[in-house]
Amino acid sequence: MSAVAAAPATVPDPPGAHGSPPPEVPLEHLERAITELSGHLTRRPRAGSF
Repeated sequence: MSAVAAAPATVPDPPGAHGSPPPEVPLEHLERAITELSGHLTRRPRAGSF
């Protein structure tokens, strides 16, 4: 018998699973975050800048 088949039939939902949907993030916030992250990913760190 596999581990999946041995799992209990009822698994409790995580907290908030049936609550209200997550709040929408304004598009400007997402765009700013993407811009900042892409800038960090394209910049090469200097030696010893950890």
